[in-house]
Amino acid sequence: MHSDFVTLANREDIVTTSPRNLALRNAIPDVFITAVRQMCDQPTLQFQWIRYLPMLATNHWDHFWTSFIFDLKKKIGNLEVLVSRCPGLPRRSPRQLRFLHDRMLDQHGDPIFPDLPFNSAVYISKDYQQPAIKILKTCGLKEVDNEQIIARAAYDLSRPKATSKMKSPDTDANWHSRAAKLLHAPFRDKDGSLEAKVKELPLLPLSTKTWASVSDGATHFSTTSEGVPIPEAVDVALIDPIASACNDRKTLFQAIGITFLTTSDVRAKILHMYDRGKYYYLPSLGDSVSLLKFLHLSQPENGSRTECRNISLHAHNSYQYRPNRVDMFFQEQTVPYSPSKLGLAVEFVHPDYLASSPVQQTPGVGTTKVEWKEWLHCFMQVRRHLRLIARDDVDSLSNEVLHVAEHMPSKFLGLLRHLWPHEKDQASTNDVLCSKVARTLVLCEGGEQRPLEGAILPTARLKLLASKYTEEGETMPFLQMESTSQVSEERLAGWKFLNHFAVIQTDSLSFYLEMIKTITTANPRPDQIRQPSRVLGLYVAIHGKTGEFDVEESRGRIRSVPVATWFLCVQKCW
Repeated sequence: MHSDFVTLANREDIVTTSPRNLALRNAIPDVFITAVRQMCDQPTLQFQWIRYLPMLATNHWDHFWTSFIFDLKKKIGNLEVLVSRCPGLPRRSPRQLRFLHDRMLDQHGDPIFPDLPFNSAVYISKDYQQPAIKILKTCGLKEVDNEQIIARAAYDLSRPKATSKMKSPDTDANWHSRAAKLLHAPFRDKDGSLEAKVKELPLLPLSTKTWASVSDGATHFSTTSEGVPIPEAVDVALIDPIASACNDRKTLFQAIGITFLTTSDVRAKILHMYDRGKYYYLPSLGDSVSLLKFLHLSQPENGSRTECRNISLHAHNSYQYRPNRVDMFFQEQTVPYSPSKLGLAVEFVHPDYLASSPVQQTPGVGTTKVEWKEWLHCFMQVRRHLRLIARDDVDSLSNEVLHVAEHMPSKFLGLLRHLWPHEKDQASTNDVLCSKVARTLVLCEGGEQRPLEGAILPTARLKLLASKYTEEGETMPFLQMESTSQVSEERLAGWKFLNHFAVIQTDSLSFYLEMIKTITTANPRPDQIRQPSRVLGLYVAIHGKTGEFDVEESRGRIRSVPVATWFLCVQKCW
């Protein structure tokens, strides 16, 4: 600054008490400001004039010049010569604008939260370099504070998804991490008033693709405290799992009150959703699958199927049924005598339930070790096989078994053998049921159908005996087996249950009398019998086994056979 100052006699300094010098000094700030205004008209100088501002720290100023510096910076602080970051706005003074710290910028150097519009904008232009910012701070320029950050976050969240940085699906995790750190600052600083303002922001991304604030109601993380994913169908507000995967966002969410539900809490909520009295909960197929898989993963070791009694399942025809009221089956083509293998019209569970198994059980969550499909069977009561006994009538065969007996007689015996082990305790002690089964028509060799009672199991021994005493055209009522002509000794044990229905399985008196009946039926007149001596041989054979029979009972049964009157001489053997 050149001027006609009053100097000392040696001309090495000015006279600091001179009125002229004081007047000159007081005029310098105005001159400097005039120069600044002129520099602001230049594209480059408008961002560089700050370097000409004197700095107290760069020289040893005496009181005379110190007053000048303070006066200059005070006037600069109110001088509207700075350019804001928002283009087109009038120039602002240093005290009206704010600079952005590096933590407030994204990875590209742009503000994490855009400035407010129009006259509310306060961000200083990015063309001011850090040395200039440092000097302007001495003129009243301040850093954007937490309250201003919150206001700009609120503005961003108020905008549509297409223009909101926070809500845009295209915004990357790095940006969200930086934004979360900014908004977490009031909690770190324990600023209660600003904490409350952050909690009012709708910055919670929900799994429903909507946004909410904590004031909208309880919100929880999308996994339980044990790490099990919570199905979206559960009647609770859940944070989008992609959002909570970012540790900084997760920290912010926890700070504003987002909590984890325990696995047992979620399990109870799911069961309650289904337990609504007369109002059935009928979820979509996808929701149903996810809800059941959670129940499986959280199944306690001492759990009971009764807690699942109100849960419905989707059938293959898209209807929903409760398996404890309507029998539902797995659709298994490889299992012998399964409903699907037999082609029966029953309710099959939708294949989506078995499309994939739940993830491996999380340690500490539920103690069941039951595999997914087995869980559906044990706890949801999805059936692997048909019922032998009717669901609503313990004295009758199920409709499906009766259907097979009537329309697929060749399958009936195999089906009966397949189902017997599953319900033998109940069936074997029910005389009424056993009597009905015994009267059921079954397919015998030769294509004849007759009651199961009195039919013969085609063992190798009985087939051999029959061939010894019968001729061609005299067909014994051997049961028609599905895959073989006779039952081998090693498979005989699997047919012992037929004793409950009076099926002949040994060379008992009934077997020999059945041979006599067969011969008599095939030969109405005695003179038609070929080799009549074989009939006498039958009686001799019976006589030889008298020690195995009750004599009085045997005599009555023998006499009831018509052919016995033809060979009265045989009675003398008794």
